Amino acid sequence: MDGKRIDWLARMLARGSDRRGALKTIAAGTLGGAALVQATAADVGAQDAPGEDWVKLYEALAAAVDPVTGECSQVSDAVQQFHAQNADQIARMQADIATWSTDQVKAHQQAHGARVQQAAVAIHLATSRCGYVDGSDSPLCLADTQATVGDPMPAPGLGTPVAGKSFTAQIDEQCWSDPANPGAYCDCACNSDFTVGNCIAWGAACVFGGCASPPNCCWAGICVAGFSHDQCVAQCGNCVTIGNDC
Repeated sequence: MDGKRIDWLARMLARGSDRRGALKTIAAGTLGGAALVQATAADVGAQDAPGEDWVKLYEALAAAVDPVTGECSQVSDAVQQFHAQNADQIARMQADIATWSTDQVKAHQQAHGARVQQAAVAIHLATSRCGYVDGSDSPLCLADTQATVGDPMPAPGLGTPVAGKSFTAQIDEQCWSDPANPGAYCDCACNSDFTVGNCIAWGAACVFGGCASPPNCCWAGICVAGFSHDQCVAQCGNCVTIGNDC
């Protein structure tokens, strides 16, 4: 292990419990995959829930980055190329999801949680393993070392991922009823707002890098646990305090 990675590991371990908690949440989401797959033998069939086409789009993104074994810039290039080639579909996805009711979001989460998790894990692994290539830094590692913790704020919503810029749209503002109690916000948002659309937007914004990468990488970690409510709330509680320098 070279000096740069030893320095990164030392900085990561020296961080406070909140940051370590965020990392543990992501890891737990990954390791809990088998249980989630069993738990989502759902009462709601995929054919009855919205978002099947958008889950396929997310799976296609995972398929595009999963074979990349080189530097992290190649992973980023693959994600950017995918977004460029599928810009019209992504725009339709955003417009469609914006019309969903809370019940439709819940049906989407129940029906598609296992598939979203599998795709998210593939993307997470691609953006992690590239950091082991000599001279290549993982976007996830960079986001962690560059993260700053501040006052709680709502999560970014759907938007067009641009390197170095944060999203302006917010997840359902009515969930943000008590800024002093982000747990209440996370419970509400995880029930009514988290969809595959967020996973596509946050994952790309994380990989693209820039000043908004730390919070977006943290939010993308929710997708690694599928739509597990408990994991979502735990990760959300960490992510609401991570800011950007944009």
